[in-house]
Amino acid sequence: MRTELWLILAFSAVVAAGILFMALRHLQSRSVAPPRPIDVRLQEALDEVKSSMGYASELMAELQREMDAQTAARDALVAQAEENRRLAEIDREQAERIRGILFAETKAEARRRKRAQWAFFLAGVLISIPVGIAINLLTN
Repeated sequence: MRTELWLILAFSAVVAAGILFMALRHLQSRSVAPPRPIDVRLQEALDEVKSSMGYASELMAELQREMDAQTAARDALVAQAEENRRLAEIDREQAERIRGILFAETKAEARRRKRAQWAFFLAGVLISIPVGIAINLLTN
């Protein structure tokens, strides 16, 4: 308990010293300085304006580079989108051709099956009639 009390007192003393130091610095900075001549102040203001203009021109150049980069990226994306659209159109045409081929093959397969069914029917008719006649002749 005593150790904690001493630590609190020591911490409070450090904080108070810091506050006192900051207050003294503030008072010293507020002390009145002798006025500077107008031509010195004007020259300093002109130097600041020149510095600001230089910084602004650097920012404009950087902005222009960024705009050029974004324009190039946009142009690349537009070209890629156009290429993708063209490929999609080609794919659509190929899909139509494939669908047409499959439809034609399915239709041809249906005709083949129909012919095979007719052939089996006719073969059955042609075989069953002579067999039926032969059985009738043999059993009579």
